[in-house]
Amino acid sequence: DWMQRLSNLEVPYFHASECDAGMGIYRSLSREMRNALFDGLSRVITDHNPMGVNVALRRSHWERFRHSAGHELYEDPYHGCFEFCLQQIAQWSRDSADGEPVALILAEQKQFAEKTVEIFTLYQKSQRWGKYLASISYGIPRQLPGLQAADLLVYEKNRHENARLEQPDADIRPAIEIMGAADVQQLDYPFDEAALAQILSEDNK
Repeated sequence: DWMQRLSNLEVPYFHASECDAGMGIYRSLSREMRNALFDGLSRVITDHNPMGVNVALRRSHWERFRHSAGHELYEDPYHGCFEFCLQQIAQWSRDSADGEPVALILAEQKQFAEKTVEIFTLYQKSQRWGKYLASISYGIPRQLPGLQAADLLVYEKNRHENARLEQPDADIRPAIEIMGAADVQQLDYPFDEAALAQILSEDNK
């Protein structure tokens, strides 16, 4: 369904920021056509009713966070967000998927990969979290519609939240409205800030 929407406009893949700005392969598409692509792909997401994991960490909170117990590992806010994603996915597996281990496929981010794998390995080896986390691998978003769908969801969520910070009564972006009306599910577990310190303590025994 995703690839069919793309083929209708003769584009081979979806990249949210490029499409929104009319850059690269989207340069020849009008604003109306690009908006229609956002809307159409948002409807594909709602049709398939995925479970969303959406995490954000304000840079204003970053320094305090990275110097708290265990998080000295982090080189970038990306790693804090990644840890929270791991926790939510593991808890979702426990509560909603009979504990089936989840295989993660991340968009290729070479500058973050080494520490990301290190954090994943620590979680996977831990008694509390490890049985829910099967593996981690990297893929090229241009080749994987699932990563493109995640890109759209996170891009729209980010734009929506930033707009609301600047103007609380700002109009809801159409893609967010489409996904919101369909009640696309978002995980909402609290973050366990002490988890990494406990995992490191286990690992050092």
